[in-house]
Amino acid sequence: MGNNQLMHSLKFVKKLHQKKYRDKTGLYLAEGKKIVEEALKLGLIEQIFITKENQREFFNASVIEEKTMKEISTMEIPPGVLAVVRKQVGLKLSDDKTLIVEDLRDPGNMGTIIRSAEAFGFAIGLLGNCVDPWNEKCVQASMGSIFRVSISFYTYEDLERLKDIKKIYATYLEKSFNPKDVKFSKNGILLIGSESHGLSERALNLSTDFLKIPMTGQVESLNAAIAASILMYMWNQ
Repeated sequence: MGNNQLMHSLKFVKKLHQKKYRDKTGLYLAEGKKIVEEALKLGLIEQIFITKENQREFFNASVIEEKTMKEISTMEIPPGVLAVVRKQVGLKLSDDKTLIVEDLRDPGNMGTIIRSAEAFGFAIGLLGNCVDPWNEKCVQASMGSIFRVSISFYTYEDLERLKDIKKIYATYLEKSFNPKDVKFSKNGILLIGSESHGLSERALNLSTDFLKIPMTGQVESLNAAIAASILMYMWNQ
C-alpha cells in the first residue's frame, strides 16, 4: 500500500470512531489479536493494521508505527492489532427466541448481553435509545460474539404486531412470576430495560407476561446484563 493510500485509509479508520460513519458504511473497528483472528476466520475483515511487533501474526496487513496506532486506536493502551470489520447482515442465530433491550446505554452491559445471547441461543433486538452495539466498548465486551449474533432494530409498533403472535415476557417488580414457575413459549420475546429506569410504561403495556428474579438480602435490582443472562438461562431449562 502506497503512502497516500495508507494515509487515506488511516483517516477513514478515524471516522469509524463515530456512530454516523459506522451507520453509513456498515463498518466498525475491532482491536486485539484474538478478536481480530475470530473476525478473520468468519471472512468479515476489510483491512488490518498492525504494529511491527505483530508483523508475524497477520499476512496482508498494513504495518504502521506505534505512534500512528495510538492515533487510530479507540483504546488507551492499543494492543497493536486493529481491523476494519463488516457488520453482519441478515444473520440468524435463533429464529424463535429474541432478547429485546430498551434504552440500554451502558456499552459494557450491551457487550456482555450480546455474549450471553450467543451462549443461550438468542437473537438481539434494540428498542428505543440504545447504545450503538458496534462501538468499541461493546465490541470488546462481547468477546467476539458480536460477529455471530443477529442484531435487529425494533419499534414499539413492531411489538404491537408481534404480541398477537408471540409471548412477550417483560421484567417487572409488580404482579410478576418467578421465572422458574413459567413455561416459556418456544416462539417468544424477552424484554429487558436498564437497571436505573427499567422498562417504559409503553413497553410494559405491550407485554403479555411479567417476570421477577427472586433475590435475597438487601439487593433490590440487578444490572441489565446479569438479569438478562439469568433469564435466558432459565428460559432454556
